[in-house]
Amino acid sequence: MQRFIEAQDPETGAKMDFAELRAETSSLMVAGASTGSVTMSWMVYYLCKNPGIKGRLVKELEDMFPDNMDGSSSVPFTKLNKLSLLEATEIECLRMHPPIGYAMPRDTPPGGAVICGLFIPGGVAVGVPAATIGRHPMVYKDPNKWDPERWSDETSDMALMKTCFLGFGYGSRQCIGRNVATQFITKMIATLLLRYDIKLENPGLVLGTKEFTILKPSEKYNVILRRRQS
Repeated sequence: MQRFIEAQDPETGAKMDFAELRAETSSLMVAGASTGSVTMSWMVYYLCKNPGIKGRLVKELEDMFPDNMDGSSSVPFTKLNKLSLLEATEIECLRMHPPIGYAMPRDTPPGGAVICGLFIPGGVAVGVPAATIGRHPMVYKDPNKWDPERWSDETSDMALMKTCFLGFGYGSRQCIGRNVATQFITKMIATLLLRYDIKLENPGLVLGTKEFTILKPSEKYNVILRRRQS
């Protein structure tokens, strides 16, 4: 916050007024907190709905941290990032439920551009909604099914899937906090799974999506936590 207050335009020397400070702060809160919490909410929901995947993930965590089976100690990301199933769980949630699901528009160059065989004049805003491409049947098999194992399926066109994954955006303007977000999300989920047996209070719950500034689960839900024994 202090850096925002002190920041000056390099050409004019002007500082941000209150409205600009408020806008920047709101953006950081949404980008840095709300997106991560929504993704973790989806991860807990889908893991509870898929006990086979959850059981495998717990087993991998127990094998990796045999002295921390009650989640009482910190789990270092330097180890967690080697668990491909944990990463795939996060990525699959972001594929189906990207927090920023709408298109992040860019203007075509002055001379126009050819996109998918169609000429677009210059100065036209174009974009691809992450929520749409993430469920495109030409890219993802059975796109409405939550299946983290698709990311290790050797029969899939992995290059196409990764190119069309826009959970963090794509290219030079993708989310600058991607690595930080992945670190705190995986550490939190891993710690929860090591520390608690987690179940949905309502096993028959089916969540939809509501659109606000970010895409959120359609309703709040409760879980039952039972402390795991070391």
